[in-house]
Amino acid sequence: MDISEAIKLSRDYIEIDNVKYRVYRLDRLDETGYLNIDRAPFSTKIFIENILRNIDGYKVTEEDLEKVVEWRRSMARETIPYKPSRVLLQDYTGVPLIVDLAMLREEAVKYGVPPDKVDTFIDAHLVVDHSIKVDYYGFKEALKLNIDSEFNLYEERYRILKWAQKAFKRIKVIPAGMGIVHQVNIEYLAQVISRSRYGDEYVLYPDTLIGTDSHTPMVSGIGVLAWGVGGIEAEAVLLGEPYYIIYPEVIGLELVGEPREGVTVTDIVLSITEFLRKKAGISTVGRIVEFYGEGVKSLLGYDRVTISNMAPEYGATTGYFPIDEHTLEYLRLTGRDPTHVKLVEDYAKLQGLFYTLDSEPDYPYKLRFDLSTVEPSISGPANPEDRIAFSDIKKRIRQLIEEYKGSISDGVHMAWDDVEYVLRDGSIVISSITSCTNTSNPNVLVGAALLAKKAVESGLKTKPWVKTSFAPGSSVVPSYLENSGLMPYLEALGFHIVG
Repeated sequence: MDISEAIKLSRDYIEIDNVKYRVYRLDRLDETGYLNIDRAPFSTKIFIENILRNIDGYKVTEEDLEKVVEWRRSMARETIPYKPSRVLLQDYTGVPLIVDLAMLREEAVKYGVPPDKVDTFIDAHLVVDHSIKVDYYGFKEALKLNIDSEFNLYEERYRILKWAQKAFKRIKVIPAGMGIVHQVNIEYLAQVISRSRYGDEYVLYPDTLIGTDSHTPMVSGIGVLAWGVGGIEAEAVLLGEPYYIIYPEVIGLELVGEPREGVTVTDIVLSITEFLRKKAGISTVGRIVEFYGEGVKSLLGYDRVTISNMAPEYGATTGYFPIDEHTLEYLRLTGRDPTHVKLVEDYAKLQGLFYTLDSEPDYPYKLRFDLSTVEPSISGPANPEDRIAFSDIKKRIRQLIEEYKGSISDGVHMAWDDVEYVLRDGSIVISSITSCTNTSNPNVLVGAALLAKKAVESGLKTKPWVKTSFAPGSSVVPSYLENSGLMPYLEALGFHIVG
């Protein structure tokens, strides 16, 4: 059977909760005998479905489908036209993109073209989070004052963002104070499986995206294939062009064992980063790292997004966790509609995108990482793969200071409220609980709050010269810290929410 017949056969309808959906079935391609994709990596299947669904004979052709279905031959060799379903923007890179779109409309008017003819073809969400400064900290009103300062300082920026949201049908702006872009994405924006209305019918397909931030891969931890791109590439996709990418090879990283008590997912991702950068013996650049194996089942949804978040640090295009029971549980935990969660499950199982331990793909490259070997650690001062074990912190920090300065100074004497202190090389002067990597994980944040509780109950206080701040990734974080009674202990040490 030729490829044209295989394409026709793949088009089908399914009914979920009395709603009829069009789908592009991968198993039907298998049934044609044209190819065998049941053993393909999960992320590879998403590429195949994407090309299959978007064939138009012009920008995406049958020849492109032939490339992706022959994945063993085509990976790392062929360029494919990929059409993600969404674009994710943050303010530093998103505002220049909005300005470009405004200028395109201005040029259109010069040539007698109605300005609304320049519009976006797919959904875009712009989250304002990068520009917020911590001018105020250490007291209850810090959050309000910092947000007020943000709006006053960047009034012109907010005017154009407000205009853009009204002018372009598919651009939505999430203002400052709502959270970090990637956490807002995983908790609220991501659908995992998307549905859109085309004419009189609904179509189901995997949720995919590109974003103008290096940590866009975070959402790949809940089964949404995603990675970061530049502003020009994102703008072209918004205007209807495919994103052209060299068909990425997939490294299967088998996780075995279980984390030891006291080990956090931050420790795990730092160890994985060190392993892939220094010990794996294979480059991750331009490749997707896909996680599988028994150890995956010990990682919950909010653990996985932390590991996927650091894909840029371990050099991969993205770090992908396929959809499974933990994915569904994460969607329920974050308040997704039960009907939609059922839709995600049914579609993923139909398309062979639902991972179970007996569905190991045929990966071009395979590596193994033992979670039971991970120990508590901190990131290196320059690169995250330069991990420092807790037991080596004091010795390594002294060594780093001596390497940098040649010697450790006797310190600087200072007075604070008539009390004299000495600040030496290595003294901590800024302590901040923030970042999309850390604040998306309840285990890590509850752990920090429990540590604060112990400190307060032991009579410990923050040193007066230390600038403290707490900028969680979303409003969900203070909610569960307040409900658990732990927020007052963080605030007692100066960790009031600043943004």
